[in-house]
Amino acid sequence: MAQIDTEKEFFELTINKETTLPVSGGRSLLQCLSDHHIYLPSACGGRGLCGLCKIHVEGNAGPIQPAEMKKLSEEERIHLGFRLACQVKVQSHLQIIIPPEYQIHQGFMATLTEKLELNYDTIRFRFKIADPYNVTFIPGQFIQLICPPYKGSPYPVQRAYSIASDPAQNDMIDLIIRKVPNGICTTWCFEFLQIGQNVRFTGPFGDFHLTATTSPMIFI
Repeated sequence: MAQIDTEKEFFELTINKETTLPVSGGRSLLQCLSDHHIYLPSACGGRGLCGLCKIHVEGNAGPIQPAEMKKLSEEERIHLGFRLACQVKVQSHLQIIIPPEYQIHQGFMATLTEKLELNYDTIRFRFKIADPYNVTFIPGQFIQLICPPYKGSPYPVQRAYSIASDPAQNDMIDLIIRKVPNGICTTWCFEFLQIGQNVRFTGPFGDFHLTATTSPMIFI
């Protein structure tokens, strides 16, 4: 029996029973949503390690992947219909539910203005926000930097980095990045990204931040 090549097909993706978008087959649901400027959190860059891109999916979403077995409970997988968007390959029409808090994340364009070497394997990258002109974030949140195709990767990839700058300076962000041996995104940042070059990122993401309290705080 001949195998159907879904990578050459387009399917309908219905979001929250309101909006229907055309998406290309064979790509991950996370990538397809990003194509339409809908950005789900993904601290692991879509590798199924963080479990943050969990959404409700209806339709033929394919078999549960090993990463989902680790990150989703039996109740979530079987009874609630949750999947990891990064692990679902679009092969048919799908219906999904995206929580309202996921729909506020934006895409940004920024320009690298400073590249300061802190030690032999760590650099502080300073970016001037270009479009939109500022970003609102809470200390402890992260962004997802989009690494474009280059000789180290034929496809764009995204990686999560914590914001290391003062939120009062909302027209810029600092990222302190440690080089990962053979890392796709860190190699691009360290060896190819130059001052004056534009980058794209999404966010901000994350709930790991200080909350308003009168209790004593201990910082380690």
